[in-house]
Amino acid sequence: MLFYAFKKNKVRGIYGTYKGYSRQKSYYSNCTTLERVSLKAAIEFVTSDLPENATRVYTDGSYSQLTHESGWGVYFEKNIHSEESGSVTGVRKSELNSSVTAEYVAIRNALSDIMDLKVGVYELFTDSQEFCEIIWHLYDIWQKHGFMTARKNQVAHKEILQCIHNKIKQIESKGSKIYVIHITAHAGCVGNERADFLARMGRLRIGV
Repeated sequence: MLFYAFKKNKVRGIYGTYKGYSRQKSYYSNCTTLERVSLKAAIEFVTSDLPENATRVYTDGSYSQLTHESGWGVYFEKNIHSEESGSVTGVRKSELNSSVTAEYVAIRNALSDIMDLKVGVYELFTDSQEFCEIIWHLYDIWQKHGFMTARKNQVAHKEILQCIHNKIKQIESKGSKIYVIHITAHAGCVGNERADFLARMGRLRIGV
């Protein structure tokens, strides 16, 4: 399988299809691209201008439509080598049973961990394209409009997205940098697969 990657400042992504890749990079003029390469080369490309001692963390969520249970997983792959998982808690009841919520909870919890770590550069990999689009550009637009969509509906998952945004701001106010990087799911990335496994174990409430 070959991959496509692009980056521009803090916007970075790796995609397994040209369609997904071309759609995203079209939003960002003058971005740097790399096409039809191995996963290893794509990861090296999107992180090549970041410090070698940057800490890499993968997050993922899991949701079962059969049991309506969800879980989250966080895997620190580089420098720290730690992992954690759990069932989804701390969100509105109406948003509890959702794969999207599970993804966001994993990211929120990873950021909570980072807040307790030393100042540095953190590469946060997620396979949630929706979250990447929100944090890359939609959040600022929504904030200006009172978190209302173009159709005048309240933005879904508003509270947890505000929590995530605030955590990023708090972390960066202390001198650290957070890079949210999209990674294609189930494409052989060890860190992403481990986060996925942890999320499934969290959903099943199995300790790892």
